[in-house]
Amino acid sequence: MNMPAVCPSSPTTTPSARWLVLGATGFIGSHTVATLKTQNRTVVGISRSTAPEIDVLDRNGLRELLRKFQPTILLNACGPAPATPVDLLDFYSRSTLAILEAVVMEVPACRVVLLGSAAEYGHSEASLGSPETDSLQPLSEYGRAKCRQFELASQFAARGLAITTARLFNPIGPGQGHHQLVGSLLNRIRQGERPLLVRQRNCIRDWLDVRDAARAIVMLAESSASPSVANVCSGQGQTVEFIARAVAQQMKMAIDFELSSLPMELARSVGNPTRIFNLGWRPYYDINQTIADQCHHDA
Repeated sequence: MNMPAVCPSSPTTTPSARWLVLGATGFIGSHTVATLKTQNRTVVGISRSTAPEIDVLDRNGLRELLRKFQPTILLNACGPAPATPVDLLDFYSRSTLAILEAVVMEVPACRVVLLGSAAEYGHSEASLGSPETDSLQPLSEYGRAKCRQFELASQFAARGLAITTARLFNPIGPGQGHHQLVGSLLNRIRQGERPLLVRQRNCIRDWLDVRDAARAIVMLAESSASPSVANVCSGQGQTVEFIARAVAQQMKMAIDFELSSLPMELARSVGNPTRIFNLGWRPYYDINQTIADQCHHDA
C-alpha cells in the first residue's frame, strides 16, 4: 500500500485542542462528547444522523470535513450501522484507511484516536491480565477486524502520523445498545422474559464504566506522553453471572442460569492496566453503581 509521507509535527495536547468526533451519537462517542463538554473543550460531533452527516468510507467527504473543521484531535468512534449485516473486516479496513488517508492529506498534524478492543487479544492467559505487548490472537470476526485496524494504524504511525489506539475492555453503562450483555438483559426484561435466563455464566470479563472509558480516551488524546496503544481497563475480572445477578437485583427480577451447550469461545478477557495507570488515570465508578445507573437510565 502506497501512502503519502507525513510531515512530523507535535499534535496539540492542551485544553485548547479542537476535537472532531466521528460516531458522536454512538455509545462511546456520545459519552466522550459529553466528557469533552464538561471539560470545556471545543468539540464537533459528527454521525450518520447529524448535519452534516458523514460516510466514513467516502474519502472526498472526509477530506472536505477535515478542511472545514481543521481538528487537532480526531476520535474515530464509528462502527457499522446497528442490525445491518456487514463484513466487519472489510468495514474496519476500508473506513480506517479512508480516515487516515484524509488526515494525512488535510490535517497531518492532527492526532488520531482509534478505538481498539479486548477482542484483539483472545484469551487472557496472564494472571495480571493481557498487557499491550501480548501477541494478538483474536477468536472472533470482530477481534480480527480490530486487529486489521491496528495494523493500518501502525503503518501510518511509522510514517509520522500521531495515532493512539485506546483498546477498550467491555464498557457498560447508560445508553448501551441491545447487542451487549447488560443492554440485552434489560431489553429482554422489557419484552417480558420471566424469569430472566442467562447462559455462559462463568465467562469472565473486565467490565468498565463507559464514563471512565470516555475520560481515558480524552486523557490519551491530550497527553504528550500518550503511547501508541493503551488498554482501557480496570485489571479486575467479573463473571457474567455477577453482572446478571446485579441487573436482576436492580430490576427486582427472578433470574435463572442454564448450562450452555455452546462452546465458551472466550472464557476470560481481562486487561493489564499498568500502562494507562502510569499516565495517572484510574476508574472512578464502582461496577455496581454503573449497573444501577444503566438499569435506571435504560429500563
